Amino acid sequence: MKENKVIKRKRELKQTLRVLSVCTVVATTIIMLTLGVSAAGENYVKGVGELIFDNVAWVILIVGLCGAGFAAVKRNYTAALITVGVTAVLFVVFDNAETIITTVGDVIKDAMGI
Repeated sequence: MKENKVIKRKRELKQTLRVLSVCTVVATTIIMLTLGVSAAGENYVKGVGELIFDNVAWVILIVGLCGAGFAAVKRNYTAALITVGVTAVLFVVFDNAETIITTVGDVIKDAMGI
């Protein structure tokens, strides 16, 4: 009976390492491609800062999907679904941050009569 648990645990560990390696490769590729593009500009630090601010939503998406992948590998499907839902909400909020801030500001301005 214990051998079956050991074999199952080894299989889960292999799956977890596979998910981790895929997430690492994807994240590293994205970072290298985006930093290479931003390095071409004259003002490197400003370009990298703007790039990071613009791509926060994508980082949230990658981290959230990796977290959901780890939860799915451990057969915790409820946690995986909750992680995907929270990731989707955060992705939408951070991807449209300027629009949301502008809209909220306009609503507050109209409410105050300014």
